Amino acid sequence: MRGAVFTMCFNENLFLPIWLAHYGRLFGPENCFVIDDGSTDGSSRDGRIRNLVTRQRAPLDEDDRAALVSHFHAELLQHYDYVLFTDTDELIVLDPACGTDLHEYLAATPFSHKTPAGFDVIHHHRVEPALQLEGSLFAQRGYLRYRTDYCKTLISARPIRWIAGFHGASLPPAPDDNLFLFHLRAVDHEASRRRIRVLNQIRFSDNSLRKVHGLHFRWDEATYLAHIYDAAEEDFERARICDLAAYRREHAADTGEILRIPERFADSIVLCTGMPGEPAATPPASIGRALLEGMFDTATGRMVREVPGRRRNDPCPCGSGEKLKHCHGALG
Repeated sequence: MRGAVFTMCFNENLFLPIWLAHYGRLFGPENCFVIDDGSTDGSSRDGRIRNLVTRQRAPLDEDDRAALVSHFHAELLQHYDYVLFTDTDELIVLDPACGTDLHEYLAATPFSHKTPAGFDVIHHHRVEPALQLEGSLFAQRGYLRYRTDYCKTLISARPIRWIAGFHGASLPPAPDDNLFLFHLRAVDHEASRRRIRVLNQIRFSDNSLRKVHGLHFRWDEATYLAHIYDAAEEDFERARICDLAAYRREHAADTGEILRIPERFADSIVLCTGMPGEPAATPPASIGRALLEGMFDTATGRMVREVPGRRRNDPCPCGSGEKLKHCHGALG
């Protein structure tokens, strides 16, 4: 079974290199795909990206983003047996006790879809130093927090429709005790401070504002940092090592408890292999440029046309800057 992984990003100069290193090592850079949503920080010019499609920046509509990703996932399934989608700050890891790697594990046995257990990686910033983009992540970070909303169905061998935020999908959850999603939003205190400044610059569509999508993007710095770094010193002192899969089975809701990462995960995430902009010695992209752009245009067109009630004089959601009637709306 052949697998691919893709992400959608905007100005991810910290997390995109980590994402490329992690999934490139597991699946090969030629099977990693990046949708760049109008980045201006140069992060998407990383020479290790073999499959890149770009779109002009437009007000962020979370419903449209979920639809676009869902349709692009379906396009990739025409060339791969299964496809993963994650945000750039989400790293899916196989339990090292399995004795193989993520790609080999998924390729070994046919499946419909899988739902990893979700955990935030928490920077104990009063004790742990700033993150260094080399070596093992868990040599630098030792604390986790279970998050039910990050137990997301992100691995699928069949078409799937995600809702805004990707915390729900058309397929029912399919937990796999060997799979874990480590969410890096709180992996470094200073990086989080810089990140909220970027998020504050994002303009949302009227639809997303009305539905209160991405509310944390619009928080001020103090509120954002207080929310994701709300653990007290005694929470870290009480932290214990436990079976992460069993913890997920035993808790249907978030507990807020700080946990220690089991020692066997120590080398499960290697942060970066080479600096951004240095192309790795890997095969070329598995899908040609023309085919890739055609797949993305097909996914974009389906995203635009599936939502009823769009007005012909509205800007086209594809980000072209044209009115809908002169862009994807002209296609019928």
